[in-house]
Amino acid sequence: MTGLADIGVQVESASSMTGAAPAVLREIESMLVELIECGTVGRIDLRSLPLSPADLDWLAGALGEGEVQASVETMGSSDVLETGGNRRLRRVVGAALRRRRQRDGGFH
Repeated sequence: MTGLADIGVQVESASSMTGAAPAVLREIESMLVELIECGTVGRIDLRSLPLSPADLDWLAGALGEGEVQASVETMGSSDVLETGGNRRLRRVVGAALRRRRQRDGGFH
C-alpha cells in the first residue's frame, strides 16, 4: 500500500495567478485605442471574470497608482482609484493619439 506522499497531487492556493490578468491589461489597451480613435466607450466588469487575488494584485501593480481617489457612500460603498498607467499603456495611447492627429489634422 502506498502513502499520501506517493500520490502526485499539486495544491494551488488562491494566491496563484490564473493568467487572466495580462489578458485584462491587453483588453484595456485595446479599449483605450478604440476610445481615442473612434470615441467608443467600453467597460470591464472585473467581478465577472475568474480573477484570483494574485491576479488583481498583479493588475494593480501593472497599472500603478494615480493621484486621484474618491469614495462614494450611496446604497453601499464604492471606491474609485485613478491608475498611474504604465509605460506600455502610455506607448499604446501615444501611438493612437499620433494616428488620430494625422488622420484628423489635430484635435478640434
